[in-house]
Amino acid sequence: MNKIEKVVRKLINFYGKDEAFPECSYLYGQKSVGKSLCIEKFLKEAKDYLQTVIIYADEIYTKNILFEIIINKFNEHVLCEENSYESYAKIDCMEDFLNELSALSSDKSYLIIIEKAEKMRDMDLNILQIFMKLQEFTGLNISCLFVSHLAFEKFGVEDMLKIYVPDYNKNDITEIFMTKYEDIHERIRVKIEDSNINDNMTQLEAFESMNEEFFKNYLNLFLNVFYKACRDLKELTFLLEKCYSSYYSPVLSGEIKANDVTNLWRHVSKHLKTSLNTIYMRVENDATNEFKNNENAEDGFEIEKKQSSIKSFAQTLELPFYAKYLLIASFLASHNDAKSDKKLFMKNHGKERRRRQQTKLSDKMNVQFGPKSFSIDRLLAIFYAILDEKVGLTCNLLSQISTLVDLNFLTYVSGENNIMEGTARLQSTIGLDFAINIGKLVGFNVKQYLVDFH
Repeated sequence: MNKIEKVVRKLINFYGKDEAFPECSYLYGQKSVGKSLCIEKFLKEAKDYLQTVIIYADEIYTKNILFEIIINKFNEHVLCEENSYESYAKIDCMEDFLNELSALSSDKSYLIIIEKAEKMRDMDLNILQIFMKLQEFTGLNISCLFVSHLAFEKFGVEDMLKIYVPDYNKNDITEIFMTKYEDIHERIRVKIEDSNINDNMTQLEAFESMNEEFFKNYLNLFLNVFYKACRDLKELTFLLEKCYSSYYSPVLSGEIKANDVTNLWRHVSKHLKTSLNTIYMRVENDATNEFKNNENAEDGFEIEKKQSSIKSFAQTLELPFYAKYLLIASFLASHNDAKSDKKLFMKNHGKERRRRQQTKLSDKMNVQFGPKSFSIDRLLAIFYAILDEKVGLTCNLLSQISTLVDLNFLTYVSGENNIMEGTARLQSTIGLDFAINIGKLVGFNVKQYLVDFH
């Protein structure tokens, strides 16, 4: 039984047929881990006995709209031309809403699902509390299922039943991506057939050797590079197809056999690592432009174009002043060994840290091996070391770390949503060029504080 099935089983245990529902429950987990898929599968199994309405709280700008959507759905009232697009009942306040709910049939069971439930914290103070106690106010077998990526403690309410949707593990992601094999390869086949090149028949013959085992080998290599840095399924899907063309291109050209995994890895590794440095940013570079050009044909113009794109993105990014320093500090923490912090950041090593040795850099720099995890304490220590002014440790400062996580510039490795407690471990997801350009905005030389350049 996979994790989706386990979560669906829990939902059915809470909201089973002829069962008394809990007053409310909370479904939570990181973004893009399958929360909506769990709900979709659960509703398919419960459709015969359960009346449901799904609310997207980020689309609700007045409480009256929230109330009317629920009442319309439970009364099977559809807005149309025949009813002049009028709601089932005019609802001006919470009392009207509760009266309309109480008038529903007591022989049925009702479930209100609120996606992006964290937005309800911005509504009137009593709305969240009342939605948690609808059974008490209406006498119905009714419940609210709140869905969010935030930890329950962020809601500041009393305890409720909680269902955690864990991150996808490697096997889950591999299983999901293997279902895309047919679609991806059909697009490749059509592209080869539509091409005007003379040897497309030869390429079609080579294409036949790109079987499911070939695709699975690619997935293993792909996830070995990206899994620690990114668990976002949408982002991984985007990168998967962008990098795949670089993996299979030498097979189509006849340079490498489809079963020669070692040489295929050597061919694709630098493209995967380049993509890792610009993950989440969606900027054009040699790892994310469908690899239309030969990897050896990247000239000075292409390099300048890539750097210009990153620079433009960095300059237009609107972040608070301290958040930019936190972003730089997170990059340094991810790409420097902890044992080098004393040499790079302590005041009594000031002369040494400002002296860049003009030596030839190693081909295997730390920034090329992907980010390493770091603790909140280490992040803040580097932040204070590189910041010239003195600033106190406040909730506002810690909340800016959470903002960087929400913007996907940082990602959790462990201790999700425990930033305030200081137990979380994070990774930086930005690349060197982006960090350098952010540094220029605040007058900070990033390379000067990277161990690769010492």
